[in-house]
Formats: sequence, C-alpha cells, structure tokens
Amino acid sequence: QEEQSTHLDVAIDENAFRGAVERYLDENKPDALCRQQMESWTFEWTQQQDDDEEKNRPNHDSPNFHDGINTNAKDVLTQSKNNKCLAGLLVWKGPYVVLHLNTRCCWTGDVKGSLLFQCWARAEFLDAPADKKNNSNNNIDNDKKENAVRNKMIARLKQDTYIQKLLSSKSAGQAQQQPSAAWMEVCDASILHDRVGSSTSEGVPPHDRLEERVHWTENTVEAIRRAVFSHAESTLDVLDLIVSFPFLPTTTSQGLKQQTTKLADRAKLRLLEDALLQACEQEEEEELVHELHIGKKSKQQNIP
Repeated sequence: QEEQSTHLDVAIDENAFRGAVERYLDENKPDALCRQQMESWTFEWTQQQDDDEEKNRPNHDSPNFHDGINTNAKDVLTQSKNNKCLAGLLVWKGPYVVLHLNTRCCWTGDVKGSLLFQCWARAEFLDAPADKKNNSNNNIDNDKKENAVRNKMIARLKQDTYIQKLLSSKSAGQAQQQPSAAWMEVCDASILHDRVGSSTSEGVPPHDRLEERVHWTENTVEAIRRAVFSHAESTLDVLDLIVSFPFLPTTTSQGLKQQTTKLADRAKLRLLEDALLQACEQEEEEELVHELHIGKKSKQQNIP
C-alpha cells in the first residue's frame, strides 16, 4: 500500500513580525532616526492557503507566482510525501506608504530536502488618520501644519521614479490596471540538498547533490527602502530585514510553532551573500571612477 501524501499549510503568529524587527534592532544597533522609523511601523498578516487559486495564482490582482527557478527542486518537492507551505500577504505600514508583500514558501525536509521561496511587492499611499481629518478647536493649527507636511512628503514620494513602479493603479492615478506596475518581484530562492546516485557498478556512485539558486531585484528593494525604510543605509539592510521576516521559515524565526527548516537558513544566507557581493562590486566601480577623476585633476594641474 502506497504511503499517503500529506500537505501542511503553516500559520504565522502576527506578532512574529514585530519580533523580527526587535531582533534586527538588537543585532544591528541602528542610529536613533532609523530606530524611531522602525518602531513606528505596524504589520498585518493574512494567511492564504497555498492551493487557493483565487489568491495565489495569476489574475488581475495577484503576483504572477512562477513554479520556481530550479526544476530539480520543484520535482523533489512535488514527489515528496510530506511537504509544508507558508503563503500570505503582509501589510507593512509606514507613515506615508503602505507596502504589500505577497509571499509563498514551500519546502520538504530540514537539513536535506527542497525549498522554493518567492516574494513580491506593491505599494499605495496611506490616507491621513481619521483623528487628523476631524480637527478639534484645540489642535486645529497643529493638524493643519501636520497635514501640510504630510501632503508635501507624499507629493515628493509620488515623484520618485523607484516608488512609482511599486504603486497600484489607484495610487498612481492610472485609468487602467497595469500588472507590471502593480506587482514587482523582490526576491526568490530555490534550495535542493539531497543524495542521488546508485550503488550499482553501472550507475553514478551515490553522492550529495546541492543546488542553490537565488535572485533579488535591486530596483524593487531600493523602492521599498525609499517608501518605508528611508533611514536604512543601503538595499542590503532592507533585504536583510525582509528575509528575517517569518514568511521565510528560518530556524531563528519565531511564531511558527517549530515549523522551520535549515533549508530556509541557506536561502537567506545565499540571498544576502549575493546582495553583499553586488554591493562590493559597485563600491569597487565607484572607487575606480573616483580614482580616474583624481588622475584627470592632477594631470590638469601639472599642465604649464
């Protein structure tokens, strides 16, 4: 008799997102302005069933989740008798912008197994709080000043070309929905670690197979930085926070009721490694350009 396949949709405690921010603050020790910005955020998490076609499959209002960037990892995951999935929508509210992160992570195994992870983003501007719209006689002047500052800030953010790509058609003032402008891919990862081969003399000898493929979109992460995390020093800091959220079930994640996997640790490490490598390459290029400018200046000064 064949073993029956099982599928588990993993739930997240909404408070775990605030916990991830607190761990980030404790580990990175940002300056006072950055800390103040991070402490002002609020989070709302909506769980989704991975097999819910209305919410997690391509349509006019959902990100176009693909099947993964590693077909081997997908095959192992599909053939598994016991796999887990964590899918949902995180609403991340800053003072002026609401960021939506739509994520899906499916995996089987812990140290060895297969994992697929994807994260998409879009944004919209946050309406003024209700208590600011209904001004009382006591604070009408203060409210007017705050609204003036708010309107100027939103007007400036609307002109930002990075943020414009994240905006939904409603916030961007578009007449028709443009899927490419409504959802932007943040990152994805596929991890496969298993043992393959045959013990027979004719087959390939048994050996460990490790395939790690990751991708992150720098422009999208930069747009997120400008929209809700402007005091972050770089896109690397923003990506570090995003992959620390519990929708990627690393072993340090809290609120997942033990449903974590070391495969997610690999995914997080490889994404940050890729971002760090790219940052180093850009810094080297900037230094080369700076040296060229210095060289030109010194040559011009030596001309009689």
